[in-house]
Amino acid sequence: MSTDIFQAILDVRGFSEVARQSLLSIEAGSITTLTDATAPALAGAPIWLFCSDGCTILVDVLSADDLIERAMADELRQRILTMRAQNDHGYCYILYTSTVERGTHRKCLINGKQTNIAWRAWQGVLNASQEYGAIVLPIESDDELGGMLSWIGQKNRNPGIMRPLKDGTFYTAGEAMLLDIPQLGPARLEKLLKFTRGNVAYALAALTDPTLKDALREIGIPESAQIEARKALSLEDGLYLSPVIIGEREEVL
Repeated sequence: MSTDIFQAILDVRGFSEVARQSLLSIEAGSITTLTDATAPALAGAPIWLFCSDGCTILVDVLSADDLIERAMADELRQRILTMRAQNDHGYCYILYTSTVERGTHRKCLINGKQTNIAWRAWQGVLNASQEYGAIVLPIESDDELGGMLSWIGQKNRNPGIMRPLKDGTFYTAGEAMLLDIPQLGPARLEKLLKFTRGNVAYALAALTDPTLKDALREIGIPESAQIEARKALSLEDGLYLSPVIIGEREEVL
C-alpha cells in the first residue's frame, strides 16, 4: 500500500526556474518553499519530505559531474553522513540530473559527451554512496524532479518490501575522531593507521607534525589533511602533538 506526502519543505534558491516549477508540482498536502536570500539553508539537504507512514525523506540534487567531483575530493562521504545525521531514522536520496553511459575505452559518456572518467570509477561512486547510506537515482532533466519526488514519497516502505540501509561501518571512538578531520576519509585513514601500526594516538600526532609531511605524502595523505587537523585542534605554528610513554604500555598525548 502506497503512502502520501503530507508536507514538503523545499529550499528552491539553488535551482533553475525549470526545476523550481517542477518542484512545485510535487503531490503533497502542503508545500513550503524557501526563497528569501537571507534565510538559513535547510539542514542536511534542500528537500525534506514528510510522509503519512511516519517516514522522513531527505533529498539532495547534484549533477553527475558534481557527484564525481565530490567523491574524488573525499567530500561526498561527509555530505552523506551529514544527511544521515540530520535524518538518522529516515531515508536519504541523492538525485543526479544527467545521463551516464559506458562509452569507448571504458570511459563514461555524460549527457552524450565522452569524458576521461573511468566507468569503474563511476560505479565506485554509486557503490560508495549507498554504503555511506544514501540511495542514488538518476533523472534526465530538471523538469522530472517533481514527478520523481512524488514517486519516492509514495513508495511502499513496508519493512518486508524495503529494508533501511545500514548505518555504516563500525569505527572505534578513536577512528571516528580521525574521520571527522576533513581531507582524511576511510581510505586514507586505513593508510594512516597502517603507517602508525594501528595506533590512533600516533596517527593523530602524525597529522599535526610538520616534519612528517613528506612521509605522509608518500603513503597518500596530503598536506591539506595535516592543515585541517592542526586547524581542528587550534594548534599554533611550532606546536604539535607528541605521544608520551608512561611505563611500558600506557600512552597519552
